[in-house]
Amino acid sequence: MNTEVLLLALIIVAVLLAAVLAWASWRAADQSPEKLRLLLEQNLAANRAEAETTRIILAAMEGRLAAAIQSGTTEALSKAFEQINTAVQA
Repeated sequence: MNTEVLLLALIIVAVLLAAVLAWASWRAADQSPEKLRLLLEQNLAANRAEAETTRIILAAMEGRLAAAIQSGTTEALSKAFEQINTAVQA
């Protein structure tokens, strides 16, 4: 009888543990799409900010390059290309 009670207690504990784990898994799966959506929105905002910064830098470089071409100086062209390379690599 003692063994039967112990076995029954172990079975009850195992069932309760399985129920708790199933509930935790269900809850995590339920929240995953929301977490993923928030992560994607953060990444999208960061990408937009980076794209805007790159656009501003390239627009400034374009102006400098146009000025260098108009002035016809080789040194100014070299600087402009170095700045463009630096902006692209950053």
